Amino acid sequence: MRGRWTRNWILQEEHVKLKALTFFRSYLQERKGEKKKPFRVKVFKDYVNDTTTKDGLFPSCGFDLSNRAVIRSLPQLPISNATARSWIIRLGMKYRNLTGRGYFDGHERPDVVKWREHHLERHHKYLKSNALFMYLTPAQAKVEGLTDEEVTACTVVIQGMEYVEIEKDFYMWLFHKKDELTSQPKYPPSRKFDAPSGDRPTILLYQDESIYKSYDKHKYGWSLKHFVPRISKKGEGPGIMVSGMISEDGWLTLTVAEMAAVNHKRALADREPIKMMHKVDGVFHSFHFFEYGANRDGYWNHEHIQEQAEEILDICEHIWGEAVKVIFYFDWSSGHAKMPDTAWNPSEMNLNYGGQQCAGARESTVLLEDYPKMKKGEVQYLFFQPEGPGPFYAKPGTNPETYVGKPKGLKQLLWERGLWKDGMTLDGWRQVRGQRLKCQDLSARKVMKGCLDIMFEKSELQLMIESRGHICEFLPKFHCELNPIERVWGRSKQLVRDLCEDDYKTMLDTVVRSLMPDWLPRELISAYFRKSRDYFRVYRDGINGPEAERAVKLYKSHRRLPPSEENVGNQKLKPWDAKKAVLSMLGLASNEPINIIQPSRKA
Repeated sequence: MRGRWTRNWILQEEHVKLKALTFFRSYLQERKGEKKKPFRVKVFKDYVNDTTTKDGLFPSCGFDLSNRAVIRSLPQLPISNATARSWIIRLGMKYRNLTGRGYFDGHERPDVVKWREHHLERHHKYLKSNALFMYLTPAQAKVEGLTDEEVTACTVVIQGMEYVEIEKDFYMWLFHKKDELTSQPKYPPSRKFDAPSGDRPTILLYQDESIYKSYDKHKYGWSLKHFVPRISKKGEGPGIMVSGMISEDGWLTLTVAEMAAVNHKRALADREPIKMMHKVDGVFHSFHFFEYGANRDGYWNHEHIQEQAEEILDICEHIWGEAVKVIFYFDWSSGHAKMPDTAWNPSEMNLNYGGQQCAGARESTVLLEDYPKMKKGEVQYLFFQPEGPGPFYAKPGTNPETYVGKPKGLKQLLWERGLWKDGMTLDGWRQVRGQRLKCQDLSARKVMKGCLDIMFEKSELQLMIESRGHICEFLPKFHCELNPIERVWGRSKQLVRDLCEDDYKTMLDTVVRSLMPDWLPRELISAYFRKSRDYFRVYRDGINGPEAERAVKLYKSHRRLPPSEENVGNQKLKPWDAKKAVLSMLGLASNEPINIIQPSRKA
């Protein structure tokens, strides 16, 4: 029997391998305010070959290099660049492009999950008064054709009365023959847009920005083996940013006469005419072209987004009047989340008390959740009060005049809530076994930002929209799948890249064309909204992570009875059962487009 020789590699030893990986992480770790040269193979080679100091690889691992037996068990030193390179690759390092750092996925980060849970509950309440649901009495529902099981599964109690809550998409498929489906189907007299609770009907508007480049084309495609493609221009070329707000009915549109009426109302209120609506063939659409750059229109910031939101509010109030409440959805960009000067901003706070921190911030906040030392509803002050306790870490006998009236700092605020831990620093940097590492759990700013009263601090954009009687919501971070306008941009860029001619003017014309109904029909926009609702339902059912992607496939049918938050019955119709029942009864194709009706314009 022949034996087999197994090569022993010193870096297979766990403590040696861990030491090498720790060296990689400490060298690659980004440190604020520090400039560091890029990692080279020579850096690791010198680290391995260092046998004279305790900072080298083998001396730091406890190898006695004065012992000949130990030296014979190690690789022959010094190692070459080629050997160091092969070791680096085997340890998991990869030579790659460092300019595009990639996307850090914090989809299931604890603070993001907490925000998502609160967002889903608020969003579900908005849908109650949106055109997405209808409400019938049990008798009306049975007359319309629902079975006793379906009525029981979807019965809700509102103001002491029982109603059957049905999703609009399911209702349309259930009560319309295939040949009667039109772009504007008619509903029976029992159809209601608003909930019996008397809440105003809501319109959901989603906002986002997208950048288009003149030289942006498809990077991959089919070609013959020996065919030489046309040489592309260097770089991505001049670009333009498009900021749009879209509803399930498509872009908001105004005729020239309607735009003149809106501008007349704005003139009476001493406001400038609307300028963030793009005009195409005599019709204004709710997207705006912004030529970004130092020598052009500048750069998009919180002032621009507030101006656009204010104009859209005037347009919505002109279209639907005051009877409709507009729900704006934004993502978490720095411009959208710009806080007022009165907000508590942990990024501007120091660890200890005093100084110029939180200049102009309000004096107190109301807690929105329970903590070890303070409970929900209690008031916490930002500044030390004359009759209150002083810093817990101050020396006994400290004169109160040294801290009364001064900002407390993160250390005192967290201690009062019972969240302070020994070893906490401002940003979480610590020395661990001679290496400087960052620990998020020991970051005072990170822990403070995770508190609900800080997390739900209202931005300037939110305060402006709420002052007009409407609602501003921020989607959870890293959840682009909940924003249907992201799919609109993807559909638009498909055409722009297909027709790319490396010309700025041609690119502008193509972008406008890609946002028009010929390429972006209303049925497709409705499908994008339904897809986002599928993710909303999955997350609300408690399914997260990779399982959510698989579960969304089960929600492909938008013809389903919604599980109501007030329903306590055990009999519920599953979405795939609802689809099977509808298709078997009507013989309809599953790919038939569904059109969404929004509240009609004001007469």
